[in-house]
Order: sequence, then C-alpha cells, then structure tokens
Amino acid sequence: MKLKGFKEIDVVALGYIVWIIFMILWGIKTVEDPYHHLLNLGLITFGVFTVILLDNKFKNPVINLIRNIYPLMLTAYFFEITMVTNRVFFKGYIDPSFQALEQWVFGSQPSISWGVNFDYFWLQELMHFAYFAYYPLVVITPIYLYFKQRENLGEFVFTTSTVFYLCFFIFSWLPVIGARAFGQEFISRFPEIASGAALNPLSINTAELTTLYRYGPFTRIMAYIYIQSPHAGGAFPSSHVAVAISIALAINRYLPKMRRIVAPIVVLLCLSTVYCHYHYLIDVIGGIILAYFGYFLALRFYSKKRTDFA
Repeated sequence: MKLKGFKEIDVVALGYIVWIIFMILWGIKTVEDPYHHLLNLGLITFGVFTVILLDNKFKNPVINLIRNIYPLMLTAYFFEITMVTNRVFFKGYIDPSFQALEQWVFGSQPSISWGVNFDYFWLQELMHFAYFAYYPLVVITPIYLYFKQRENLGEFVFTTSTVFYLCFFIFSWLPVIGARAFGQEFISRFPEIASGAALNPLSINTAELTTLYRYGPFTRIMAYIYIQSPHAGGAFPSSHVAVAISIALAINRYLPKMRRIVAPIVVLLCLSTVYCHYHYLIDVIGGIILAYFGYFLALRFYSKKRTDFA
C-alpha cells in the first residue's frame, strides 16, 4: 500500500518515536517527568506530519529541505531522551561490567591510559579535532547533497538516520555512561558504578579531563560542548563512530574524490573517542560493527522498497 507523501525516512523517525513512547509508558512510574516527554513526542509527531503535508502542497525549497533532512535534525533530542528511558529495564548504570570486560579483553583501561600516557599538545589537538569533525560531517554532507546531488539525498538521509536510530534504540534500554564514568562526579551521582574505581588505581578523573579548558582550540571546544551537555551517557555502541563511518561510506559512494580526506579523519575519530576519555574501546568496536551492518542493511532496504512510498 502506498502512503501519499511518505518516504522511507518517515518510517525510521516515526517508528523510533513509537518505541520511545512505549518505553516511557512501560516505565511510567520510574521515568522522570514522563508526561512532559510524551507531550514533546506528540508535538514532534504533529510537526512531522505538518511538514510532510506542507511539502506536498507547496513547492518551497526551505520546507522541502526540512522535509528531507528532519530525521537528522531530531537526532540531538532523540539522543537526550534515551537518557530518560535507559534505566527502565536496568535499575542503574552497568559500567562496571563494561570496565571489567575491557580489562579482561585488553588487560588495561585504554580509555584512561591512552590520553594520560600520550599526553602531548599536538596529539590532544589532533584527536580533539578529529572528534569535533563529526559535527561538520553530519551537518554539511546532507546540505551539500541537497544542492549538488539531490538525487542521492534521500538515500543518504535514510542510511545515516538508520544507523543513528539503531544506536539510539540500544541507548534507550542499555544504560552505559562510557569512559567518563571513572569521574568522581558520576560515581557520586550513580553509586552503582563505584565498584569500577578499582580498575582505576591512579584515580584519574576522566570526567574532569573532558571538561578542562586546556591546550588549543579544539580541546577547548570539546570541553565547552561537554560542559554544556546535560546527558550522563549513551556509550555502547559509539554513535560517534557508527555515524561517522556510515557517512564515510556514503561519501565514498557519492563523492569518491573526497575519500582520501575523509577516511583518515574518520580513522582518527575512532581512536579519539577512546583517547579523549569519552568511550571504552569496546564501544568503538561495537560502533564499527553497527555502522557496517546498519549502513548496508539500510542501503539494501532503500533500493528495494523506495517505490513503496509515494
């Protein structure tokens, strides 16, 4: 059955909204301010249908751009709302289990040691630049495609959104803070993660390191972002890694001349998530696996089902 005006991206976005509403209703007695979030989700749903309707009725380039990229515009909010639901099934953060697995697999805590043992101005700046490059990749790529390769925009938004929302789906029920859980402020807020401190014999405060104004501009920019960010976690798998790799795969597909620039940045980005104390190395491995799985699954679905949506 064809649904007039609906596209594949709408299935991803609206499907995720339905999932989060289910999670809030399931844990309505434990979720903080559930009715406020339900109202927000209702307004977002109304907004999505309104944009679809307006785009069908009017030939306006601004409305059309919003209509085609809105799932990416919603990602910041959807990331934050996973922090509301992720302790519905688990009653607390489970970082000690991830830290113990990290120790068992690697014999150390790379999310502590890399950034501390190789603490050089130039390397800190390079790694924080690579981590920051994620944001321009997410913003600039769809805008460029809209104006230069509009025929590829739908596929790009669908594959990227699919990878984003797969990460969010896992974040929404799996409560993992990430490497910043070694910070004292997180241990004070969430006592259940205190046992992980035994794997941090030097008592390195990773959360503090991510919010210190030090070194050059990129280290300071990322410190500012984390100071302003209210979320506690959303670590496994790393959406930073998964989405960056997904975008790199798309750029290789649409803009092959750019891959020599983008590929090294994305490799450094994967390393930077651990070096900069944001993620466990296991989160990065999970992000790589999910990126390839999600991207090619979405690509296959899009190529087969795109004609089902008018």
